[in-house]
Amino acid sequence: MFVLPEPFGRLLSIMLIAALGAFLYHRRWFPDACIQLVSRLILDVALPFSILYTITERVDFHSFGNLRTLILIPALSIGLNYVASGGLTRLLRVREDRRGLFVGMSSNSNSLFLGLPVNTAVFGPDSLPFVYVYYVVSTAYFNTLGVLLLRQTDGKRLRLKQIGRVLATPIFAALALAVGMAAFRLRLPGFLADVCQTLGSLATPLSMLYIGVSISRLRLKNIRLNRDFFAVLGMRFLFSPLAAFGIATLLGAAPLLLGVMVLQAALPVMTSMPIFSQQYGADTDYAILLTSTTALLSIAIIPLLSGIIT
Repeated sequence: MFVLPEPFGRLLSIMLIAALGAFLYHRRWFPDACIQLVSRLILDVALPFSILYTITERVDFHSFGNLRTLILIPALSIGLNYVASGGLTRLLRVREDRRGLFVGMSSNSNSLFLGLPVNTAVFGPDSLPFVYVYYVVSTAYFNTLGVLLLRQTDGKRLRLKQIGRVLATPIFAALALAVGMAAFRLRLPGFLADVCQTLGSLATPLSMLYIGVSISRLRLKNIRLNRDFFAVLGMRFLFSPLAAFGIATLLGAAPLLLGVMVLQAALPVMTSMPIFSQQYGADTDYAILLTSTTALLSIAIIPLLSGIIT
């Protein structure tokens, strides 16, 4: 009996859920008010609880021999992605309503939902602690700097009021609480952990339903595969893994840690990116197109990259 490898099974599953969202939209299950509700559920309920559960229950900072190096690799490599992609937005004259998206999609990957099965399949269960640390760093970047950049879709200068709004979001509150608890080895009571796990598990299926609905609403005549579209692909699948490889090598990372960091850096765009785009008034069609495209391309890129680094 043919068994589909787990990473590709995950990719196929999210595509099927997106297809279901598109089908239900055409059956008129998703009026505008319902679409807004799904978006709010993802951003204000599912994602915060997912972050809180994952970090408090899966991450143990005290179990790593060299925590400083482990955190520095994703922190420096993702930071380098932000700097490079920010420079590209000016060089390529990316539209204002796409600049924050361009940087976020170039710099942050789908490091948990796809990162777990991909790294387990390639490196085995010993890779999982490294996967979780990369996820924590990437989540911290996006829900601070990434969201601030998304908020600047109108071209106005960054103000303290905008920073305050980011710090007041449920996602940032969950992230800060989770990291603080993990640092002091605190765990949620069993019943609260179950609540967080159950609500957090809604994040990916709801995001994919939302993407399916959004794909059905795409204004294809307005889409142009221009140079900033291909630049995001280059950043996501070429520059990002090369940056992770270079920094991990310079810091003397062991082969397993190096391989995990490179593979995490080369995964597709986060599935929640279109929801954040819609929330902050960015170009949602652009986000949907690149989220879908990177997911499809990763079917070929993940096996290729896995063969190179193992």
